[in-house]
Amino acid sequence: MIRPSVDLYSDVDDIKISKEPFLYGQVVDNTGQPIRWEGRATTFADYLLKTRLKSRSNGLRIIYSVTINLVPNHLDKRAHKIHWHGSPGLP
Repeated sequence: MIRPSVDLYSDVDDIKISKEPFLYGQVVDNTGQPIRWEGRATTFADYLLKTRLKSRSNGLRIIYSVTINLVPNHLDKRAHKIHWHGSPGLP
């Protein structure tokens, strides 16, 4: 399940823009392939909506969600993306 440690809305200035998707290598599609391009992402999104869409009511509205699993070694993959940029006390 994705519970990002980066809030993609409020931390917008802290996110480094690159050609590689933020979760590339940490999420794979239903065929086991990493998702780099829009076409694969769209196909996977359609698959998720057809197979994993959940709904619940909070009394006022219906809330829809899907759960996207991370690959088993996602922490290792994420650790390779960390770069220290002049943090005090760190090499």
